[in-house]
Amino acid sequence: MRNRKTALLALLAFTLAACGTLNIGMKPFNQMTPKEKSTYFMGVYNKQYADTMAMASMPNLVEQQKKVVRAKKDILTKAWPMIQAYDAIAVGGGTPSPAAEDAINNLINQLILVGATQ
Repeated sequence: MRNRKTALLALLAFTLAACGTLNIGMKPFNQMTPKEKSTYFMGVYNKQYADTMAMASMPNLVEQQKKVVRAKKDILTKAWPMIQAYDAIAVGGGTPSPAAEDAINNLINQLILVGATQ
């Protein structure tokens, strides 16, 4: 029981630290160029991926932690092709649709919330 609490506190601290550093030196999202938004999406994705892999590699996960890992894996699997497509359009000089941005932002929010609420 103590290990579970310690692991959850460590996960929460890591998530808060990661989220707290995301806005340092960044302009507001609505003022970013498509390339900057793509970089932001990839940065958040990579941090969440690393967090999920670290959690999944823990040898003594409890069932609740396993559910979090499974949920995050599912969201990561959905988000990656969308982020790649967004990046391809942005790098090519195009302007991705606001619907694509909203969809990716929704998945990123789900990723962050899944770790914090469960």
